[in-house]
Amino acid sequence: MTHGDSQHAETIVAEIERRFGLPAGGVQHGRPRVRLRRRTHTSLTEVGRTLFQTYRQRTLGGITLMGAQAFFMQCDIFQICAGLDAAGNFLGPLLLGRPFDTVGRKIMIGLTYAVSGVLLAGVGFLFSKNLLSAGTLTVA
Repeated sequence: MTHGDSQHAETIVAEIERRFGLPAGGVQHGRPRVRLRRRTHTSLTEVGRTLFQTYRQRTLGGITLMGAQAFFMQCDIFQICAGLDAAGNFLGPLLLGRPFDTVGRKIMIGLTYAVSGVLLAGVGFLFSKNLLSAGTLTVA
C-alpha cells in the first residue's frame, strides 16, 4: 500500500483475513483502523526519533545483542579459526531451531545468550588457571 499498489495490498489482507476466519475489512477487537500515507522515503530524523525515543529499550537491547554477537560469536576474543564459526552457524539452527519455534524467540534468545555467557565465563576461568590446553580450549 505504501508503494502505491493499494488494490494488491487489499487483496493480500482479504486473503489473510479469510484464512484466519476474521471479518473482512472491519475493526478487529476494538482496535482502530490504521491510516497509512504513501511517501518516497523516511527521514533520518524520523528514524532517530523512532530508535532513540519511541523504542529506546528495544534499540538498546538490539545493539547489545548485535555487539555481543560481533564480539563473541565472530571469534574476536580467542582468534579461533573460521571453521569453528562455520560449524556453529550450521549446528546452531539444526540443534536450536525446534526450541526456537516451540518455546519462543524471546525466551530462547535470552536463554542462549545467558548460557553462552556462563559457558564463556567458565572457559575463561579454566583458561586463566592454565587448566586448558590449546586443544581443550578449542573444544570448549
